[in-house]
Amino acid sequence: MKMLLTPQAAADYIGVSLATLYRLANQRRIPTVHVGRLLRIPMEGLERWIDANTTAPIPLSRNDPQGRHRPGLTGNVISLEPARRGRKAS
Repeated sequence: MKMLLTPQAAADYIGVSLATLYRLANQRRIPTVHVGRLLRIPMEGLERWIDANTTAPIPLSRNDPQGRHRPGLTGNVISLEPARRGRKAS
């Protein structure tokens, strides 16, 4: 027998709010089943949805174990500090 989750149990399972789960259901992004007027989410369908929406992590560069340099990115650096204009104060 297939396990059907309540909306609250499904939201807890995937770590989203109940409102987000209902939005996903209304957009037909997750599988749903109606039992009379009750909404239920099949566990098997939810697990397939999780697998289909899981992304692979970006591997760390061999050059830097902290991952500051990602493969494929240029060495350009953008400063987040405001630009200074005029002469420096002594």
